[in-house]
Amino acid sequence: SIHGKPLVVHDVMRMYSDTFGGKWPKLVVLAEKYHYNWQGDAHDALFDTKATLYCFEKLQEEIKNANSVLRGTQLHF
Repeated sequence: SIHGKPLVVHDVMRMYSDTFGGKWPKLVVLAEKYHYNWQGDAHDALFDTKATLYCFEKLQEEIKNANSVLRGTQLHF
C-alpha cells in the first residue's frame, strides 16, 4: 500500500494480449503501434516508463472505444 491506500498494478502487455489475443508484444512494438514519439533511448528505465504509461493510456482508450462500438451493435437474425 501507499499512504494506506491499496496499490493497484496493471500489466500493459498482459492487458493487450488478453484483449487482442496472441503473445505479449514487446514495448517497442506496442509503442510503434500507438505512434509513440520516443524522447530518448528505448531500454532506458525512464523512457521505457514513459512509453509504458503512454501505451497504457492508448490501450485504455482503444478498449473503451471498442466497448462503445459493441454496446451500440445490434444483432439481426
